[in-house]
Amino acid sequence: MTTQGVSRSPSLEELLRIAIESYIEEIHTSMPARVVSFDPEDQRVEVQPLVERLVETEDGGEICETLPPITDVPVVFPRTKNFVVSFPIEEGDIVLLMFTERSIDKWLSTADGAITNPNDFLRHDLSNAVAIPGVYPFSQPITNFDNEALTIGQDGSTIVRVKKDLIELGTKGSTDKASLDSKVQIELKALRSTLASLVTDFNAHNHAVTTAPGTTGTPSTGTPPTTAIAPATVAATNSALVTLEK
Repeated sequence: MTTQGVSRSPSLEELLRIAIESYIEEIHTSMPARVVSFDPEDQRVEVQPLVERLVETEDGGEICETLPPITDVPVVFPRTKNFVVSFPIEEGDIVLLMFTERSIDKWLSTADGAITNPNDFLRHDLSNAVAIPGVYPFSQPITNFDNEALTIGQDGSTIVRVKKDLIELGTKGSTDKASLDSKVQIELKALRSTLASLVTDFNAHNHAVTTAPGTTGTPSTGTPPTTAIAPATVAATNSALVTLEK
């Protein structure tokens, strides 16, 4: 916070400015923080805020203060009552802290998220933080960012790319693709039909038998193989889950 010096006999305007600045100094909105530890059981983190606070000295100068670690901060994952998107949180990950308008400590302890009395007058306090994973400095952008598809996976490694009517596995430009089950079934049905036709043709095929040179006899027609080839079986897939490995 950039401040202005205060005279020995401050005016009413200066006193009001000091009061307002002191009040605003304790209003926290959002800031990045680094994860110190994560509890996967109830999805809470301990974090270290990464932006220091500027404090005015008596002589009108400024000093920086490191904010203290904040504990028991709930992590915000994209979710509804029945569906969720989750991913691992590790020590050193960076999150964006959002400080709620009122204390949510009591609300976080409710069984159903009902309307709750905040029980105190704290507003935008450091203790009322929630953590949203995702914000990083410009020096750490997403590797090979894809602006044409939804991507899910480990940065710089194997990912799933979701596009219209197409799911791709691997890095951007990968030739490995996962097809819709309906399309797989169509191809399997065509393959089964082709194999059955080939087996039928083979079993029905006859070879002409000719006499050896210098011998007499009437050419005859050979008989089909004594052991016919059994029709090939291509099993249909009907599983609810297909596991794809790298």
